[in-house]
Amino acid sequence: MGMSGHVTWALDLVDGPASLLLGVLANHGQNPRYVTGPTFAAFKKSFSGQGKTDLKDSYIIAEFARCLRRQTVPVPTPPG
Repeated sequence: MGMSGHVTWALDLVDGPASLLLGVLANHGQNPRYVTGPTFAAFKKSFSGQGKTDLKDSYIIAEFARCLRRQTVPVPTPPG
């Protein structure tokens, strides 16, 4: 959370396992953002390190959302 108290939720998935999290966020009035696959892949190249790990990907998604928030896509609110 930044100094403003505002939280930005950013994900690289919007279906499957992410559906539960998206539902919880929607029920709490949150507006998650989506980092598209091609955009994420291009941004990821700027980070050194070896291999793919969930921790590394999470860090990169957070940095992307912090630095390039306008390039993320709003996730539509699930119906119902």
